Amino acid sequence: MLLTELKGRRPTRAGKARIEYASRDTYPERRGDTIVLPSCGDLELYRLQPGWNQFIVRQGYNTTWFGGTDENPFLVHISDTPYRAYCKGGPEGFYRSLVPDLPGPAYRRQGDIFASSIPFSWEEVLRALKLILGWNSEVVESCPDERGGGLFGTRHHLKGVQLRSSVRLPVEGSGRTDTFFILAEGTVVAPDHTDMKLEGVYALAQTRHLQDPRIAD
Repeated sequence: MLLTELKGRRPTRAGKARIEYASRDTYPERRGDTIVLPSCGDLELYRLQPGWNQFIVRQGYNTTWFGGTDENPFLVHISDTPYRAYCKGGPEGFYRSLVPDLPGPAYRRQGDIFASSIPFSWEEVLRALKLILGWNSEVVESCPDERGGGLFGTRHHLKGVQLRSSVRLPVEGSGRTDTFFILAEGTVVAPDHTDMKLEGVYALAQTRHLQDPRIAD
């Protein structure tokens, strides 16, 4: 819905986030707990959850943002694909488009990082990697704290162990093997999010359709 059509019904809250409207030439941005949106006439807002807790922002052609409150306020620049999924399937279609292909049907999530448990021990994983690729046990890297590089180059960090290289695994129900994952075990930590403890080997992947995955909320 166009911002001008909302008239006196402009949302001012999105869960924990406060929504403010600035000058016409402002790009959507998050400043702490405040999401700042431009007041331009071509701005479109689409509600995904009751009370505008989460919403889509459209500004001009093919410029889409996703924001609101998850555990805490967030705003992320995404491609136009989730918006088209919303047009076809509503909020459910939108959210489904963001979920990466995973090796199993169940998953856990911390912000834009998804984790799917795989039914193998590290011993079995390493045995398979050595048999198929000739890798040795040195491919497993210890991450004792969050000072190292973030997962997928993001602000999410692992305290535990992970493979030094990403791997391809078949995706549940599709037989595909072209999806890359980080295999890891431990605790994933990130600002604005509750720690995610992973016991056993998990395949980690990032949300789909992010414009710049490295700076996603």
